[in-house]
Amino acid sequence: MEADMSYPTIYAGTEIRFTGKLPEHDGLGTLADCTGCEVTEDIEGVFELELTYPASGRLFRYLAPDALIRVSLGAMNPFVGSNNQLFRIARTEYRMDGGTPVVTAFAEHLSYDLNYSYTGPITLDDKRPSYLLETMLTNRFSTRDGFTCACSLPADTDYHHWAFEEPYSMREGVLKLAEEFNGEILWDNQEVKIGLFGEDRDFVVEYGGNMASFSRDADVSESVTGVYIYYKDSKTYSGYSGPFTLADNPYGVTRYRLYNCADDVPSEPMSSNMEDIALAWLRRQEINPKTSITAKVTEVPEGMPIKLYDRVQVAHRVFGVYITARVVRVRYDVLRDRYKELEIGSLPKDIARTIAKMQKGAKG
Repeated sequence: MEADMSYPTIYAGTEIRFTGKLPEHDGLGTLADCTGCEVTEDIEGVFELELTYPASGRLFRYLAPDALIRVSLGAMNPFVGSNNQLFRIARTEYRMDGGTPVVTAFAEHLSYDLNYSYTGPITLDDKRPSYLLETMLTNRFSTRDGFTCACSLPADTDYHHWAFEEPYSMREGVLKLAEEFNGEILWDNQEVKIGLFGEDRDFVVEYGGNMASFSRDADVSESVTGVYIYYKDSKTYSGYSGPFTLADNPYGVTRYRLYNCADDVPSEPMSSNMEDIALAWLRRQEINPKTSITAKVTEVPEGMPIKLYDRVQVAHRVFGVYITARVVRVRYDVLRDRYKELEIGSLPKDIARTIAKMQKGAKG
């Protein structure tokens, strides 16, 4: 075993279920024979591990679905004391690699167990993300999953409409809560923390230097500068009011949208209130071109404290781009205790797609 390598440890899948606690011992053994182990995490909630191990290894027979793998994530997870995180194997794949039989294990972070912890339907309007989380926890089905959840996000200035007509998983709930209030999630084994964890870093991703790839998109198709408002629920239809527009419309055409305010108000509003409701909605919409920038970097200086959600500089002199953007995806080489790749910019926020992917299990 090389002294400068960091190897994973494997445990029986029932380890936590029987004890109710995270293991403090070294389980079934250290996977010192593994040839690769990488962890990927992104701002949409994906947190997965891929490990490759030879069939000749002494712990080969234990690499089976539901087994637990513990890894040390070092700089990738600076909030956690020992940085040890547990992943549960969702799928294994046997194959030949250059004539050598190997198994590849695809595992999901322990927080994915919250996909099997449910809470009841809810409909309310509130400005406080902590209260919404508290309500989710209060409505939880009877369970002993061992997880704790906390929220340090500040209250918003506007009310948010929170509606789940059917029971839903706690993992779906906390992902939706973070999305709704522009929060960030720290997954720490059986602890879930929702807050603002990103920091400004003195790190530049630069064309001609450490930039591996770059793309920039600008799109006005979703920009909104005017609205027709109406109210329609299962029993009532109140015809449209408007149009209402913004004074600072920068476009040659007014980009109108239809807005059913029944999505945001509990009952049919008075006609005299429709304009205020419409303009409040309009101010929350995207006005400027929707711009996304994605850059990848494969060189991160050793010891540089960069993590998911952190803000760094992106510079591309040919395109005239000099911006601050955040880290949206990381790939970490567990064995060598270093980043393999950082992705800077923005990912499409589609919680429904993310949850569907998670419920299918980790993908290779």
